Amino acid sequence: MVTEDQIILGITKAYLDSKKVSAATFASDNLFPALHAAGIRLAKTIKTEKEFFQALANAKNQISRIFRGTQELPLKWKWVWIGCLPTEYQQRCIYELNSLSLETVPSKRGEHAMADIGLLAKESGEAIIAITVIAADGKYDHNDRPEDIQKALNEAYDLRDSAQAHIDAIERATGQSVTRSVQVTYTKETLTIT
Repeated sequence: MVTEDQIILGITKAYLDSKKVSAATFASDNLFPALHAAGIRLAKTIKTEKEFFQALANAKNQISRIFRGTQELPLKWKWVWIGCLPTEYQQRCIYELNSLSLETVPSKRGEHAMADIGLLAKESGEAIIAITVIAADGKYDHNDRPEDIQKALNEAYDLRDSAQAHIDAIERATGQSVTRSVQVTYTKETLTIT
């Protein structure tokens, strides 16, 4: 069975081969700055130049181990890593990851609903990638480009809609819900919670 790591690394290698770029260059020019911007630190506090270069060498070794398959790609790096790829490779990666997860969920009532986890994962990935663009500086503000804001909002709404569709399908097929399952409808004049 193909794993997420194999998909991400395979598509990344295809990109690197097409651009004749090394994994180390990809890591130092794209991945490490993106991880830093996302708040993911590769080393504890660095106080000296020597510590900086040691941390950089350790991080490059870690990337090398990931590409060789002797170390797993850290889960918290997954979407940041995918976001470092050009759009066509991001889309291919998300498509391949989604192909891993389509399954049917049976119901205790004899009914079932399709659990399109692939679509939910795709929407999650697209939302994370789009939001990462405007959140890279740690805040949302007027300095974010309007087209990036629109894309982030559209992707976030797509994710919300996909998640709601899954919630509805689970509740409908299983006959179960949780106390948090409330419907909120509002207009300018009224707020109704059922």
